[in-house]
Order: sequence, then C-alpha cells, then structure tokens
Amino acid sequence: MTPKVIVTQMNSATHYHGETSDPELGVTAVGLDDDPNVEEGHSTGSSSFSEKYIDDGSTSNGTGASPDTSTNNHTQGELSEGSLDIAKKENLLVTYWRALMFGVLFAVTVTVGFVVWYLVRKSQIADFNRAYEVDSEKIYEFLGHALDAKLEAVDALATMIVTSAKIKNETWPYTVMGDFASKAAKIRMLTDALTIQQYQFVDEENRVGWEIFAKQNEGWVQDTLGIMQEDSTLHIQVEIPEVYDTNHSTSIRFGPDPVAYHTGPYFPTWHTYPAVPTTNSVYNWNSILHPDLGPGIRDLMENHKVVIGPVLNYAKTQEEA
Repeated sequence: MTPKVIVTQMNSATHYHGETSDPELGVTAVGLDDDPNVEEGHSTGSSSFSEKYIDDGSTSNGTGASPDTSTNNHTQGELSEGSLDIAKKENLLVTYWRALMFGVLFAVTVTVGFVVWYLVRKSQIADFNRAYEVDSEKIYEFLGHALDAKLEAVDALATMIVTSAKIKNETWPYTVMGDFASKAAKIRMLTDALTIQQYQFVDEENRVGWEIFAKQNEGWVQDTLGIMQEDSTLHIQVEIPEVYDTNHSTSIRFGPDPVAYHTGPYFPTWHTYPAVPTTNSVYNWNSILHPDLGPGIRDLMENHKVVIGPVLNYAKTQEEA
C-alpha cells in the first residue's frame, strides 16, 4: 500500500492558501496558514503528525525539524574570534621566523664576507712581505756592491797618496802628490762624488810649519785648474779661472777668518778636485769645525776605521751621525 505524505511549503515573498497535489506520487502541498499534517497509511493502521510552522528565517534541516539559530550564531561567533586569534598568532609567528631568517642570512653574509676579506688580506700581506724581503735583499746587495766599489776606488786613491809619500821619503803632514787632479778626476767618476778632498792632520806644534809648507807647494792648484778645463764630465756653475791668484792668506781658517792658535788639532783641506778659487785660498779650510764633518773626523781619529758621514742635505742622517 502506497504511503500518503503531506509536505509543508513556504514562500517568503507571497503567502498563499491552497493545496497542490500529485495523484501519482501521492504528495499534497498545503499553504502556510494550513495546519500541515503528515499522514502515513499502512496496512495495519495509520499515524498522523501536525505542527504549526512559523516563518522566523530558519530552514529545515532535512529531518522535518528547524535548527536552533541562536545557538548556531553564538557558535559561529566563537569560531570566528578563535580563528582570528589563531590567524594573528600565525602571522606573528611567520613575521618572527621571517625576521629571524633575514637576520641569520645577513649574519652569514657578513661573516662570510669578513672571512673572505681576512683571508685575502692575509694572503696579500704575506705576498707583500715576501716580495718586500726579496726586493730589500736585492737593493741591499746592490747598494753593498756599489758602496764597496766606491770605497775601493777611494781606497786606491789613498793608497797612491801613501805610496807617493813613501817614494819621495816625505813625512806627514808635509806631503804633495804629483798629478793628483788627473787621478782624482777618474776617482770622482767611479764614485759619483761631487768633490774629492784630502784632509791633513796638523797638531798645534806643526801649525806654523804647515802653513809655510802649504804656501810653498800650492802649485798643484794651477795643475788642477788645467785638468778641470779639460774635464768634460765636470759640470759646475762657476767660471773656472785660467790662472790661480796666489795672493791669499794661507793661514788655517774656518770661514773668512783664521782659526785662533792653540785650538788644535786641525784638519785643513789640502789636495782638492774640483778646486774652485774664491776670495779665500782653496786649501787650509779647517774641516773639523764643520758641524756635519767634524763628528766623523773625530770618530775616525778615535777608532782608526773608515767612517761614512751623514748626507749633508738630509737632516735625519745628520742627527744619527
């Protein structure tokens, strides 16, 4: 036996009355104002259910009963607030991890950059130090060889002066070397020197005798002027006289005035190349009184060894000397 079902139908826009039926399905729809009845017929009996339906915006849940809308709204509000709190926490956590990751990457980048810079700098410094040591040794060796060559040339000239004095049976300081200018010109080229000078050691007892001897043997000055005029490697900014004026005081001097007596020992200049005459004689200049040459001469007399004096145009070497 087919059951008969009556279904309530709602229209929110228009309220109507009436009944619609479908005889084939056995379904009857009634209006809102009608009391819906659900009837089910069976072979053994029948049952009925009736309920007044009020339109409050709710919908059927498919079981024939309306859901509790107030409870659903409250639950949805709680879910919305909980979801928002979770979202905020997740956003903060993402921001935190993002900042942490950026900081880690930045720290790693800086660390790697610093390590690379340190290693490269250390390698460059090591390379520079090795190159500096090698170049310094080369320069030192070159200067040593050059200095040895220059000192050997000067030593050869000193040996010739001593040999000349022995051959002529002369005693110091009363010595005159023949052809000094030509020999000194060659030594000057070998040593790149500006001037080659010979200093004589004269004590207080021999001062008067030396001044007389120097005046009597000043002929070497004229010979030196002749060699200077023929020397193509000599470049000086003063005119070289052809004849030496011998009308000069031959007293041992420092500057234009003679040195006072009883202030010895004295170290007057003697053979000189090039020799440029001025208002004073080209010899008998007391070199031990010079502030740069004097300390070296005194050291020579004390130690009897070769002395390398200061560079005259470099103040630091003057202080060290």
